[in-house]
Amino acid sequence: MDPLIPNVPLRPRRFRGGHLLVCGLATTALALAVSCISPPLYRSSAKFTILRDPASEGPKWLRDPNTLRRAGLNASRLTVQPVPGTPDVEISVLDEDPHRAAQLANALAAAYQETRSQLDAASHPERLAALEATMASVSAAYETAKHEHEAVSRSLEAARARFGESPEGPWRRQGEVDASIEDQKLLTTQLDELRNSPFPDFLQVANRHKLINSDRMVWVAEYFGTISTLQAQQQAGLPATHPEVLRTKTQANALRVQLEKDAEDLTASMALKIDALKQRMESLEAQKTAERAVLAEALAAFQVADGVYRTALGKLREARIHVEAERAAAAAKPAYIAIAQPAEPQRRAAQPAFWLPLLLSPVAGLAGGLLLQWLRAPRHRQGDPVIA
Repeated sequence: MDPLIPNVPLRPRRFRGGHLLVCGLATTALALAVSCISPPLYRSSAKFTILRDPASEGPKWLRDPNTLRRAGLNASRLTVQPVPGTPDVEISVLDEDPHRAAQLANALAAAYQETRSQLDAASHPERLAALEATMASVSAAYETAKHEHEAVSRSLEAARARFGESPEGPWRRQGEVDASIEDQKLLTTQLDELRNSPFPDFLQVANRHKLINSDRMVWVAEYFGTISTLQAQQQAGLPATHPEVLRTKTQANALRVQLEKDAEDLTASMALKIDALKQRMESLEAQKTAERAVLAEALAAFQVADGVYRTALGKLREARIHVEAERAAAAAKPAYIAIAQPAEPQRRAAQPAFWLPLLLSPVAGLAGGLLLQWLRAPRHRQGDPVIA
């Protein structure tokens, strides 16, 4: 024996298959016992149609704890699968009783409806209060727009009463302007004719235009009568110095002076009338321009106020519709889910009770044997060599 090698006993490790066999038999026996105790599970499937919620929200509400509690379901025994492109959802329920599995699957729809209805019933008062507050604000804005619209409408009617229906249309007093223009033309024509007519032709022109009144017509008749008398005296051969001739000439000259003065007064009066007509036309044109500007401004203001009024009215109607819809929704109980395909009891078990424990028993036996082998292996003190 080599003196350098210490004298220690050799304890080689051996792999004992008996441990694995014992553990395998024990786990198999245990699996058989569990299989006898555990009943099989039956799967029952149904198809639901989500009516009001988005398609992505349906599965969430189906798995909601309140929904599961109302349906009496365990989340581990429920499978939810949305149908792509449709509002439908397929669900599956596992249970030891096939009839109860179908009942639970169908009861899930009622539980969904109750959960959503209760949630909406709790949120209706808050939403209704918010909508009513919005409607009150919109109503106040509408009343303001309405008063402004009425005031602008009155201003527009007043402007139209003064000018007309539109700035492009005829002015209501355009007839006065046209009449003044015609009067000015007539007076100007008559005045030019009078100024171009020497006396006594002037009297005939004035008489033709009816510019001499009845009193002056007596003077004109007397003047022409005097002229006729003077002509008769001259034809009778009376000398120019004859008293009757002198008296007639004196009377004729006095009448002529008076008539010429009246003629000057007439032409001056006609000139003043023409100037007055010009000033009146200028005043009417200025008034026309001012009233047209007022009408244009009133129309622009009305268009703005009318747009604001119509917008406020539309918002008020929309707010009323929302409030009425919320009130109707609070009073009614809308359907949130429908059973498209009810669940039916299945005679064949989806998960038999015996196969799972039996499949797991070899794995459990192997693990137990290895653990037992390791536990029964001898332990060495620190520093002692172990020769395998």
